[in-house]
Amino acid sequence: MINLLENHIVLDVCIYRSHLQENESGNVCSTCANHLKKGKVPHFAVVNGLLFEPLPEELTGLTTLEERLVSARIPFMQIRELDYQKQLGLKGNCDNVPIDINKTVTCLPRMDSEDDTLLVQLMRRMSDKTPYAFENVRPEKVFNAAKYLVNTQLYKQHKISLHENWLKQFHDQTNDAITDSVSSSNEDDPIQQAVDEDDLTDQQET
Repeated sequence: MINLLENHIVLDVCIYRSHLQENESGNVCSTCANHLKKGKVPHFAVVNGLLFEPLPEELTGLTTLEERLVSARIPFMQIRELDYQKQLGLKGNCDNVPIDINKTVTCLPRMDSEDDTLLVQLMRRMSDKTPYAFENVRPEKVFNAAKYLVNTQLYKQHKISLHENWLKQFHDQTNDAITDSVSSSNEDDPIQQAVDEDDLTDQQET
């Protein structure tokens, strides 16, 4: 099909769209084929503004569940392979569930680095007994992705925000917990108590 095209502009577009070399052959859908036979560029060609921009660093390397945690909406649908080309298609209904990103992200405990993970189960409904998704996520990575997304035009349009004061509150609570833990361990340590008593005696004698 591609090799039979006479319009060199359409040929270049088709080759670029399908990532084929000039002497290779490939298959196209009937809709695109009708446009190509008329010497026109298909509506869904990459050159019509459908090329995906490179992902920013904050969104690179996210796992499937990490993507769900920062998504403004989670679509539940059945995706199945179609025909001999194994192209994926939607079957049945699609349930589009809006998500409160601020509530989702702030539920995750803060970690020291992006390598720290937390086991998360994502349920379709709280009444379900088995999770829809179940894997380890990186809270630090999720938080950084959410910070980037809330500054994009789409998230601003839907008034999606992230309360960053949660980060300060978390660090304050963590520091208090560490201080309490150190104080408790010193009280239970007889050697440390003896050292403290000696220091107090020396101060009184002087």
